[in-house]
Amino acid sequence: MSYYNNKRDRSSNYYRGRGSNYRDCSNYPSYQPNLTKEEYDVMNIGYSDLFNKEYSFPLLNTSKDETLITNKLFTTERWSIPEMMKLKDSINETRNRLNEKDISVWHVHTRKTNMTGQVVFTLRNNYNIEMCTNAWIKMAELLHKYSLIPPNLLNKCFRSLHICEAPGAFICATNHKLRQLYGNRVQWNWTGLSLNPYYEGNDNSAMVDDDRFIVETYKSWYFGVDDSGNILKQENIHSLWKQPKAALVTADGSVDTSGDPNEQESIVSELHYAEAVTALGALEKGGALVLKMFNVFECETICLLYIISLYFKELFVTKPATSKAGNAETYIVARGFCGISNDILEHLLYFVSPAFPENKAILPQNSIQQSFLDSMYDCAKYFTERQKQSIERNLALERLWNFNVQKAVANQVRQVTNEYISRYGVRQIDSRDRIVTKIELDGSAKNLGNSASLARGGLKQRTGGTLEDRRNNKRDREEFLSGHQESDTQISKKINLGQDRSVVPERDVSSSSLEVSSSVTSSASDISLGMKLLKKAGYKEGHGLGVAEQGRVTPIEVSRREDLVGLGHHKGIIGREEVDDRMPTIPDEPFFEMNKRPLYVAIYPDSNPIVPNAIFQGDKIKSVITSLFVRPAELEALYKAREETHRVLIEPDLFKAYSKELFLSDCLEKIPFVVHFKHPKEALQLSSLDKQFNLFPQTASQDQFPIIVIADNQSAEGFIEYISWQQQNLIDAHIFSHLPTTSSSSTQITYHSVDNQLLKVEHLVQTKVSLFIGEVSVSSDIIMKSRYVEYDTKLQFAQICRNALISLAENGHFVCKITDVYTRFTAGIIYLLYKTFKSVNLWKTFTLNPTQPDRFLICQGFVSSKCKGFIDHLDNIISLLRGGKGDLLEIVSITCLLERQFQTYLADSAQELIKREIAALRKLLWYHKNDKLSCMSVDKYLSDAAKLLNRTRRAVVEPDEGIKLPEGWSKQFSEKQQLFYYFNSNTGESIWESDWKH
Repeated sequence: MSYYNNKRDRSSNYYRGRGSNYRDCSNYPSYQPNLTKEEYDVMNIGYSDLFNKEYSFPLLNTSKDETLITNKLFTTERWSIPEMMKLKDSINETRNRLNEKDISVWHVHTRKTNMTGQVVFTLRNNYNIEMCTNAWIKMAELLHKYSLIPPNLLNKCFRSLHICEAPGAFICATNHKLRQLYGNRVQWNWTGLSLNPYYEGNDNSAMVDDDRFIVETYKSWYFGVDDSGNILKQENIHSLWKQPKAALVTADGSVDTSGDPNEQESIVSELHYAEAVTALGALEKGGALVLKMFNVFECETICLLYIISLYFKELFVTKPATSKAGNAETYIVARGFCGISNDILEHLLYFVSPAFPENKAILPQNSIQQSFLDSMYDCAKYFTERQKQSIERNLALERLWNFNVQKAVANQVRQVTNEYISRYGVRQIDSRDRIVTKIELDGSAKNLGNSASLARGGLKQRTGGTLEDRRNNKRDREEFLSGHQESDTQISKKINLGQDRSVVPERDVSSSSLEVSSSVTSSASDISLGMKLLKKAGYKEGHGLGVAEQGRVTPIEVSRREDLVGLGHHKGIIGREEVDDRMPTIPDEPFFEMNKRPLYVAIYPDSNPIVPNAIFQGDKIKSVITSLFVRPAELEALYKAREETHRVLIEPDLFKAYSKELFLSDCLEKIPFVVHFKHPKEALQLSSLDKQFNLFPQTASQDQFPIIVIADNQSAEGFIEYISWQQQNLIDAHIFSHLPTTSSSSTQITYHSVDNQLLKVEHLVQTKVSLFIGEVSVSSDIIMKSRYVEYDTKLQFAQICRNALISLAENGHFVCKITDVYTRFTAGIIYLLYKTFKSVNLWKTFTLNPTQPDRFLICQGFVSSKCKGFIDHLDNIISLLRGGKGDLLEIVSITCLLERQFQTYLADSAQELIKREIAALRKLLWYHKNDKLSCMSVDKYLSDAAKLLNRTRRAVVEPDEGIKLPEGWSKQFSEKQQLFYYFNSNTGESIWESDWKH
């Protein structure tokens, strides 16, 4: 009987789900849904060899010819094997059927159809696995299947190296297997290497930002001599080779190829080469290597595998059952390392870089044994067929999906989960045998532990959209990172090849892979969405859809508007929200008093100690594109806004003209105040801080208030103006500025010229002060053009803070105007202050221009006993900064910066201020573009602004305050003469204090 008869016989056409497709039916419920033969067959595609996807290479019968490496590396043109290219075209044709699918929607479907999709969940819940993720179950499978942990390890030391390891699941899987085998009777030393998630120069889109395990095991991670963790830098590999040799090396590296999945193998070839070279120099004799690969069509992969085969006794290509069947991921497992000479290693290392020599093959084709090439073809064919089957299975299940199929697939998934646990002997280990014991890290998205990502809003989300959407997003990101815009012609040809590269010139790739605008193969790409919907409804050309062929004959065409963002439109470039003609607004303008009560950061007695070896120097970062405190997208939006403002409003006078109309900060001289200041901008900035934080005593004896000010001339004069007025001129001030100035004030003010970077205030001021004011200044040109503003302020900031700590009296205050707070260095300086003062605040009042990064750091309540060792630490930092070697990246341990309350406060402040600055810059640009200044003025807010300034002067209590004066007499102060006098309210008589006789 035909399976497709109109009359369907249940006994012939339907399957109960019990039988040959399941090895052990005892684990299944008694009821199984009915399936058609097609549904049954589709569901079981790939089931029979799920746990056996492996290709074993025959042992090469050849002696190692070292001239192959020393003389022939990258000496010939790239080559290809026609049969391999046919396999590549075949799998690409299948993959291209997914191009127009939204990848996030497609992943929802494939998560349901993945046969091993419940293994992680089951192990996590039932076996309490540490960092149980997809990577963990893959590594656990490989460890068991290939016996990668050596036998007879009792009372010995086992060393392993894990390259491109973040977030750490391979390490945790190795620990789990090791403890299952030996308990805690084996000493294990491991090293993790990955792109450093805290290194500000690393692109977040190129790395795993999940640091929950890293932060708990930071001392066991190696990030290279430059702190980046970049394995494509030769010096980082060389330094790693100096460590003790390892018995096991794993390498799980990849790059984002979602923008061009068909060229995944070529995109990652440089990374895989670097990983393999690193492993060859790090392994001990007899050791094993696990290296992630993808397809094996290209000459780069063939050559690399051939080199590996020369130095190992066994070589396998395997796809773990728990590796998603529809992707190209495979793993190289090499056992029995034979050793390698230093000369060969140096030759291999020479070619480690983000890009291979242009259009060159690693080895000549004729230098590779034909038997090995034949094996490579058999291997490629085997895994290509299985990948195609899986994609076709998922596409067919999408078409066939119904309740019965859903139930059958769910049952199949449960069966596979049980098979995995049984086959690989997974058991629960004692919680004390975990690597991290103080908190439980199960690997789930809900349990991020102490991850730095929590403070800035969580882990990054996978990019969705169609292939074209992903390509556009990737292209936009690359253009931002490159720092310049390209022409439309150049953009149309641009394609992501990973590792900060956009294209490898003259590389022999198919023309289809370079046509970003096309979907490469499918003719469906030429059909509009409207036409597809009509055809799905039974449309015939020239006829309507109704019963009488009435209705619409042609589809409604949908055109994409690149200038629009939001639901139903393309995603715009990050940061370009001003795409319509509406006036941009800034939250809480014009006074920006969003946080009515500042956050106070208290000192905790159990704080982490400051240690000298926490200082880390590396190469200078080109751009700060990753931060502990803000998301990369926010940094990108900020830089774009700054750079566009600089380009459009390059004339300073034009910029000031707009700011004067839009922001109160640039018209402070108009605010009605009780006195007219010569430098109202700086004076009222300090007044607004005094209003909020009560920086100055309101009542005191006639003693002078001791202060130190380190700032440029205008700021110093303005600050002193306000302090003199507020303190009734009873101050003892020391001003350090670039040029000596004079003051007409009668108060005691000493000026010091600061002509060098060696200032130590204790040499000039011997007395302790109650207030220390500093300013970290940088030109507006640097602010608008640089993506690393903090680099130009490091020495200033460190010196000012050092001088403040050495000058302040007990319970004194420190105020400093600073700029961006995005790097570990700046945060580290603030951390030292955080542990030295009773409260630390970052504050930006309306008196500071919102288009600038300026903000005030206010530290109150100095505790001298807490800063023991800090001044010496800062002296060391200053000395290193003055030495000018590289870049000082980290000055306190990362665990200090990730103290939850501290990081959260800095992140909240940074995120609030970065959003304010972006919005202010957009508003300024909008008014310039639309010439709307005539309708905007902040003058109406001047009276309200005055209420946010301190208008109260210090009340002086005289030593003779307790003396009883005759009736009608009282003591007064003359503002004009700056002297005290006595006044009789009954007679109107007045007598100067110096002439008064009791």
